[in-house]
Amino acid sequence: MSAEFHAHLRNHAVPLSKNGIALLAGNSFGLDMYALFAHRLHRLQAPLRMSWAQLQNQIGSEYGNTKNLARRVRDVLPEVITAYPEAKVELGRHGLLLKPSQAPVAKKMVQVINAAQTP
Repeated sequence: MSAEFHAHLRNHAVPLSKNGIALLAGNSFGLDMYALFAHRLHRLQAPLRMSWAQLQNQIGSEYGNTKNLARRVRDVLPEVITAYPEAKVELGRHGLLLKPSQAPVAKKMVQVINAAQTP
C-alpha cells in the first residue's frame, strides 16, 4: 500500500471481517486488495473504473509493471471475493470495475447513555 493510502486507512478505519482475514492469511496481496475493497466499495455512489495503473499506485508497486499486476490480480481475485462475498468487482482487460457494495462487516448501532442523566 502507498503511504498516503495507509495513512488514509488509519484515519478512516474500516471494520474487516475476521473470517475474511483468516481466509487470506499468508496472502499479503490478497489482504491488500481486501482492505482496498472494504474501504472503497461501500462508499461508492456509482460504479468506478480503476485502471491497472491506478491500482498499481495504491497497492501494487512491487509488481514492476501493470501487466504483472494484472496477472497477480487475476490469480488472487477469486480468493478475495470468497473472503468478501458482498464485493461487486468485475475484472476487465484494462483494470477493475468497482460497484457499490455492502461493507464486509455490518454497521452496529450503539446506544450512548449520558452518564449525567442516569439515576
